[in-house]
Amino acid sequence: MSLSGRCRHFMKTILVTIISLYSLTLLGQSSKELCKSGVREAQNRLAKGQIFFPRYIFDSSITLRKILEMDYGIIDGFYRKYDFGFQAEDDCFDSVMLKAISDKWGTDFLVRQRQLTDKFVVEGKGYKTPESNGNEKAIDQLMRKGYANNGIRLKRFRIDLVISSEGKIIKHEIHSLSEGEVTPKELTIINDAIVKYSDNWVSGELRGIPLEMDTYIQIGKWVTGPAK
Repeated sequence: MSLSGRCRHFMKTILVTIISLYSLTLLGQSSKELCKSGVREAQNRLAKGQIFFPRYIFDSSITLRKILEMDYGIIDGFYRKYDFGFQAEDDCFDSVMLKAISDKWGTDFLVRQRQLTDKFVVEGKGYKTPESNGNEKAIDQLMRKGYANNGIRLKRFRIDLVISSEGKIIKHEIHSLSEGEVTPKELTIINDAIVKYSDNWVSGELRGIPLEMDTYIQIGKWVTGPAK
């Protein structure tokens, strides 16, 4: 390689090194800002009396999180509206929450609770969500029949449910997942289907005990394009 070629190669290496170091500096600054954001959000939540389970930095089962939520009010959920964000922000948020839990219940609290809940899981008494026992399919079929009989274009719906410890729907909310207005007739069709199949669900359980729990189903189908 000629002298000029070696010089160009040397300068290129220096330039790449400078760019890499600059990028790492920016990344470090960005991570620090995200961490600060997570800490601020955690402090705001604590000020409102909300303690979230530090799911990103403490290994857990859903049984552990649900027992802590029910017995101690430690929220099992995401502090953001949607489940996406940056790891630095989440980790720092969880670090604040972990300290809050340790300050309130002791430094070994989560470890002890995990040991207890692991026994429930081994004994088959872990957290179990409600099951439709065939009712989801029945509601869907009756809804489709009602739509067809009334010449209504089928849509997709999410139905949020509360299932009692006796296995009955005691509350429901209908949410459209398709475009277009939902008419009163459509709501009547769906409500009637839900009421008809509101019994004989399998209730959720925790510690082997049936409990009132939230769940959801989806009925209908996705549609695209203009209405026909």
